[in-house]
Amino acid sequence: MKKFSVIALALMLFSLVLSPSFSSPKASLLTAELDPKVERLLANPLSNEEVELIITYKDMPVLSDIKLLKLLGFQVNPFSELPIVAVKGKIGLVNELLLTATNILSIYANDDLQYFLRDSRALIGTEAVWNDLGFTGKGVTVAVIDSGIDATHPDLQYGEKVVQNVKFVVGDLFWQSASLP
Repeated sequence: MKKFSVIALALMLFSLVLSPSFSSPKASLLTAELDPKVERLLANPLSNEEVELIITYKDMPVLSDIKLLKLLGFQVNPFSELPIVAVKGKIGLVNELLLTATNILSIYANDDLQYFLRDSRALIGTEAVWNDLGFTGKGVTVAVIDSGIDATHPDLQYGEKVVQNVKFVVGDLFWQSASLP
């Protein structure tokens, strides 16, 4: 009889673990990548912090995707040419979104970008080029490393200030270069 009770208890615990009410949104939607900051906020069930998030979709979000975000209570700002939507709302809404949406690729906090170019100077040998080779850059056109530009902006007209759009993919040993329209 004691053996039967242990087996019955084990089966009950096993069924509770597999119950949908005990599964986390991340477990139910393993394909969505979450920012570690978002994961930390979601791990605290008492957190009701207001956050700004960038949601990337597998395909361009359709009207039903946008309506779902609004229905859940997010303020929504979709991008017109990218499968991305910026949202603002309570962190708890993310759990509901993950349980409902199936087209989400990733969710990241909309944090300020941090650049570490100054730290890379030693790695790329900047001082050696300046000091040992005598190249100062005087009279040379300078390329600006930026997170992106709006090539349709009147201050960035192609042929005047923008002459080429270059994309470098870290880890792959190729450059992709394309002139802007």
